[in-house]
Parts: sequence; C-alpha cells; structure tokens
Amino acid sequence: MQNAECRIQNGGARCPSALAVSVSMAFLLFVTACASAEELDAKQILEKVDAQYATIQTYDAQGTIVEDMNTPKGATRSETSFSMRLKKPNLYLISYEKKAPESRRRGAVWNADAKPFLYRSGVNAYWNIEGNDARALGDATGDSSGVAFTIPSLFLPVRNPHRALANRIAAPKLEKIEMLDGEECYVISGSSTVSKKQTLWISSKRFLILQSIRLIDLPREAPESSEMTDQEVEETLKLMGEDPTQEHKDGVRAKVKHYRELMKVAKLTGTICEHHMKISTPELAPRDFMFTVPEGTELREPSLGGFEMDEPDYLWRAMREGLVGAGIIRTALRVYDAKHDRKYPTLTAAKGYALAKVLGVNAEELEGEYLNPASFEVTSTSNEYTIKASWGAETYIIDHLGIEHGTCLTGQ
Repeated sequence: MQNAECRIQNGGARCPSALAVSVSMAFLLFVTACASAEELDAKQILEKVDAQYATIQTYDAQGTIVEDMNTPKGATRSETSFSMRLKKPNLYLISYEKKAPESRRRGAVWNADAKPFLYRSGVNAYWNIEGNDARALGDATGDSSGVAFTIPSLFLPVRNPHRALANRIAAPKLEKIEMLDGEECYVISGSSTVSKKQTLWISSKRFLILQSIRLIDLPREAPESSEMTDQEVEETLKLMGEDPTQEHKDGVRAKVKHYRELMKVAKLTGTICEHHMKISTPELAPRDFMFTVPEGTELREPSLGGFEMDEPDYLWRAMREGLVGAGIIRTALRVYDAKHDRKYPTLTAAKGYALAKVLGVNAEELEGEYLNPASFEVTSTSNEYTIKASWGAETYIIDHLGIEHGTCLTGQ
C-alpha cells in the first residue's frame, strides 16, 4: 500500500509560510486521528462493524483478491477479481474470475429466488444446492479464495452467532489509522479462526471492511488445529457409525497424527489480500441476483453432499485428506510392487472400493470429512503409476517419481 506524499510548491520552490501551515495541519490531523482512535478500542470497533452489517439491508461491491504464496519451488501469485451483491434475508450473487500462472477459471454462487446455485468453469458445470444457502456459500468459499465467506458471513442471517467479527478476531489491536481509497480507516489486527494474523482496514465513518489481509502459515498452524479432545474423537466416531471403543479412538488419533506429519512437508506460507471497492447499499430487486451460466454448461447433482465447507480454509483441510489418501495408496503400491516381482498392477482409472480391494487397502482409511474412496483414482502399468485425489474442482496428482500436478501442490 502506498503512502501519499504531499508537497506545497510555488514556481518550483517551497514557500516557507505554506510549509509551516502544511506542518501545522498535518499535526492537527494526527492529533485528531489519535483522539478519534482513543474514543473506541479495537473490540468496540469490531462490535460496531457487526452491528453495521446486521443493520444494512443491501450490499454491492467490486474487488480483488491477491494471493502471494511461497514454497520451496518458488513464489507464486494469483489474482481474483469479483463482484458481490447481497440482500437480506437470503439473496446474493457473487461472481469471480481467478488468474494463476498456469490457469484461469471463473465461478459464481447465487440465489435469486430461494434456489441457491453454484457454478465452476473448471469442470464446466453448475449445481442446485437444494435450498441450503450455508452450503452453497461454503462450497464456493475455497474456489473464490474466501470472498464468499468474509462479508456474506457477517451480512446474511444464515451465519452462526460465533461468526460475529468481535468473536472471530482474538486479542484485537488497533495498529493505526490510515487512508485507503479516500477513506479514513481503523487498521486492526489479531489472530482469527482462519489465520494466526489477520489485519482489517475498517472505514471510521461507515464501519465497513474495505480490506482484509490474512497470513497463511499452514505447516505451523496444522498441528494445533489437528489436536482433538476425547469428546471430539467420540463425536467423529459417531458420525462414522462406529462404536467409541479404545481401538477406534486410537485409530482416529493415528489418522490425525498422520495428517500432521504430512502437513509438515506442505510448507505453504504467504498472504491473501481481499480488497472491497465501490461499496454501496442500493435498492436491489430479485432480478439483480440472476446469473447466466455459459452455453453448454452441464447441470449436475450435488456430489459433495453431507457437509458445509463454511470456513475459507476448507481447501487446506480437504487437501490434508487428499495427501493422506494419496500417501496410503502410494504405500500400498510399493507393497504390491515388492510382492509381485517389482511390478505394479495394471489399472485404468481405478477408484473407490475396487481400487482398495486390488491394493489390499481398508477402504475406511480413505474415508474422511470431505473425501471418500471414490475421490481417489489410480492409473498404472507394471513400472509406473499416477494417483489422483479430487474434491470439487480441486485435484492433487502425484506419480511414481513423486512429481506433483493438479491445482493443489505441497511444494515439497
């Protein structure tokens, strides 16, 4: 972000009196800004933001998201442009286009008449999400780099109480007051549910968020987020339909430990900057929330059923399961190779329980919150193989040489 530098000049030379006035005015502005900051602490500012989004009835904005990620293979940058329209209680249209070094994709999530839809260009398909707004917005969150979560989770009534910004930002600190897009902004930072440090630029007049920067430090966050209490383990087993025996509990904890070990090699760090511009609260009608999918786009039945990806870091959590499953399959292929005269099985797009049976894998080991045995696919010959894990429009692909492909890479 660039700081404005103001100069007062007269015929190319500085005017002493004008300079004195400039310094005096700057001092007065600084004192005024500090006095304004002292009126409210960071927590109170966040509470006012929550109240403002709860009060306004419509929201219209355009913006950008810039993701700068660092891996051992080098730095990468992707840029997403988006437009957003919201109207209480449940009308919304969020469309976006993401440009990465080797890919470009578009997407949208919308509800114009109590029928939420999701569109993704990467798979040339769209889905009716069966009247579930929380799931529609959740499913779009990762694909949109978080834009389907940040403001909609504060504005739309489908949000849960814990999503209030004042509850979401831990130990908030008012860093400074700074101008952004011609508006005076409170700059507040703290740890959040999605980042160990999140910084917000909040309009001091409108109490709306103009910009959010999230720090991504995946391998350091993963171990803490993976710890599970006895109650959480038992609830997980209940969802899996398993009895909470000690053996099953140990099995769940072993999987979690495996997740942590795999995420240690991911080494994904960087920042995500989400910038909202041209924010207004106009009159909006249902027709303003219609989205027309490109001709030839296929309407599909929802294939990710049974969960709501309602946090912007869901992509990383799904990726964990993809890495775990791929690791299990790689190990099984090596065991098969050792038992069959150094030859892998011959498979063509084998997946699901059939794949597990060929490799002697317990299919339950490939079951997760986001992925299941059908999410994994193997194509192999006697001397090489390729493993593919898929979730939504995202893929993680690795071959027998350990070379990665797909939309999600660990950066090993």
